[in-house]
Amino acid sequence: MAAAKEVEGLDCGAGAGEGIRLVLRTRFGEMYDQRAALSGVEDVKGVHDMRVASRRLRSALRDFKGFYDRKTLPKRRLKEVARALGEVRDQDVAVEALEEMRSKTSDAEAEGIELLIAERRVLRAQARARLEPFVAVQSFGNLRAKFLSWLEQTGGAGRDKKNVRITLGPAHAMSFRGAGVEVIESRLAELLELSDSLNHPFDFEPLHAMRIAAKRLRYALELFSSCWGGALKPLAREVSGLQTALGDLRDCDTWIADLGARLDRRRELPEVAAASAADPRVRPAAVWLLSHYTKERGEHFCRALARWQKWEAEGFFNRVRDSLHNPPPPKAEAPAGEPGTGATTGPTPTT
Repeated sequence: MAAAKEVEGLDCGAGAGEGIRLVLRTRFGEMYDQRAALSGVEDVKGVHDMRVASRRLRSALRDFKGFYDRKTLPKRRLKEVARALGEVRDQDVAVEALEEMRSKTSDAEAEGIELLIAERRVLRAQARARLEPFVAVQSFGNLRAKFLSWLEQTGGAGRDKKNVRITLGPAHAMSFRGAGVEVIESRLAELLELSDSLNHPFDFEPLHAMRIAAKRLRYALELFSSCWGGALKPLAREVSGLQTALGDLRDCDTWIADLGARLDRRRELPEVAAASAADPRVRPAAVWLLSHYTKERGEHFCRALARWQKWEAEGFFNRVRDSLHNPPPPKAEAPAGEPGTGATTGPTPTT
């Protein structure tokens, strides 16, 4: 996975609007660069890296939505690109998972899994065909032009519920570091609101929403890390552990739903899945996989629950808040004869 691109020239003490535009320009440029790096039909890494870059951009847009005018933002197109990337990535992950499972089972079950892999490859090719128009040079170049045009015109203004143009004071009166306090506290509150999801291990969608909230908090901590001299990085790593556990849990839920539908003969399947489901070798493979992912799901849930309990016992949430309201460590002065450190730079690249 590609590391996040450093936001060069970011001054955490300057106005929030200036920093926000710099961050959004950098995040879109990161996604644009990843698009150019896509090398072929089965470029698993390239698709993954571009999807992650798209997620970082959309997360930043969500963080800063109170600071800019959204009217001309090409939000729909950005969402369509993200969805198309996600469809390809989902099939890439499924193929990788099935290939790993194939090596762990008997020859008879492996034959059925091989058929499932072939099915997923067909679905991946179809998803890749749907992605191509979005990442074509001209199409993505047009999106880039629209985004940069919007970015140059926005900042410090927005619209109220009646679509009347208003001035957003915070973009002018608040520093970028101050915006970071608001964003991170908001993301933390969002995660805390969903924490009851862990009391209901089989209520799938709230747990999925909690994973997304953890991801957004992690991205925010990483984005603003440089404004606190790197003190937020360990917190971001902690949150990453929860996100991973909940993400693995979500993967199991997706497999369980898919395999259950396949084994339930009363349900209709997509054409390519129906064709492979008719093969007698597929059913025992699907049963074996269903058993595997059901057992694994419990392990991932326990990991997430244990981490949350540890956070509650050790005061993790107060540690996040305390870190935000403590001033960053002073910059080290450059020795005589050497250039100064200059403005605070962006976050250390992360995955």
